[in-house]
Amino acid sequence: MEWHQIQSSKKVKALLRDLKPDAPDSPLSFSSQLSLAIARQQKLHQQLEQQVESYRQVINIAPIGYLQVDDENQLLWYNHQALEMLGIPVDQPPKLPRLLLEVVRSYELDHLIEETRSHNKPRQRDWTLYPVSAD
Repeated sequence: MEWHQIQSSKKVKALLRDLKPDAPDSPLSFSSQLSLAIARQQKLHQQLEQQVESYRQVINIAPIGYLQVDDENQLLWYNHQALEMLGIPVDQPPKLPRLLLEVVRSYELDHLIEETRSHNKPRQRDWTLYPVSAD
């Protein structure tokens, strides 16, 4: 039983180190310090979510098309201008997440995204979208 407590204590200390509590030598118990650190992280997370929402509102009204994809080119987010540019009915937006190639059948766009990712800097290229009918 004592070995289990030692291991738990080590794990809590490691978590506290990762969460960077204000005072590592604080008279508070590990669980109190951990609770405070978690509360700070939750507050920071909430602030970041509010920032992301603000950016999304700006992108929604900007006169540009915007697509957000993950490492596997799953479409995570888009604005209405992007749907219009890609010929996707705004009243029937795709459910997310979804593979971008399923939504926009363009290997050129997929390749441009991969190229941007591999070079780790913005890329630009003109390409023609040939919409595929649902039939």
